[in-house]
Amino acid sequence: MRAGWVAVVLGLARAQQAAVGGNATAGVTRDMDSFPACITDSDCKEEDGYKCFQYMCFPWESAELMAPYRSCKRRSDCAGLRAAEGGDGGQADCYRHQDRRNVFAGICLPKSQLSTCYDHKECKGQGQGLKCVNQVCGEAQYLEAIKDLGCKTDDYCKDLLLGTSCCLDISGSLTGRRSGVYSPVRFEWTKKCCSSTKSPVIPPKKELDDENIKTLDGRIKSFASVGLDKTICTSLDYSLLMKLDSCNTYRTTLPPPTTTTLKPLKPKKNPNRGQTSSSPLLCSSVVVLVAALVLGTS
Repeated sequence: MRAGWVAVVLGLARAQQAAVGGNATAGVTRDMDSFPACITDSDCKEEDGYKCFQYMCFPWESAELMAPYRSCKRRSDCAGLRAAEGGDGGQADCYRHQDRRNVFAGICLPKSQLSTCYDHKECKGQGQGLKCVNQVCGEAQYLEAIKDLGCKTDDYCKDLLLGTSCCLDISGSLTGRRSGVYSPVRFEWTKKCCSSTKSPVIPPKKELDDENIKTLDGRIKSFASVGLDKTICTSLDYSLLMKLDSCNTYRTTLPPPTTTTLKPLKPKKNPNRGQTSSSPLLCSSVVVLVAALVLGTS
């Protein structure tokens, strides 16, 4: 009987431990439709009460729109943060917006998502799958979404770990992508962070139809006056480049021939140069001459 009770107690303890352990990796995955990516407040709908908290637009004044997150003004407001509210089973704290004069409330977040960082490696021990997003350990999906916000300088991309260069995004414009909004016709060329080693251009990833090829051709011609046509053309797949009249100057029908120049053979050095030759022909002549002298005197 006692053994049975022990088994029950142990079973309950394991269940409770599993529940706690589950909360440590659970929590709310941020919904980018409700809380879009941002770097500054200007990336958010400020007229609707959204401000940029860490790297997401957050409606700090609306209890309805901020759900499932918990609003706060101090650390004690975040005690016992549940997984359904974004908790991870550990301690939580109140993250406040930097504009304290106009933004009077914050958001409760687990401490694992409040760690500052300057490299992705610094977030490995903070939580599963966290990356360094806008200098805090956050969800990797937002890192990709922030790329779509565009860029102006290479330093911006490097500082936010988004890439090495601020690149011309041909791929996004031709497929109608701009900040997550898709449209059947949208051909604006924006700039986006990338790590291209070939050129600072993000080329189309898919095969283009005739209409898009015509549009691309016209846009490249318009960039010829500022010298960007070469940069764009040389970044494209060769099969696409051959379809663009604007890239005629930068294409070849055949790869450059490879020629092998034969070097003239150098005569081998005679190790005995400067020494008396011992040619067999010369030796024979000497023998004949000596024999003639001997016969003449006999």
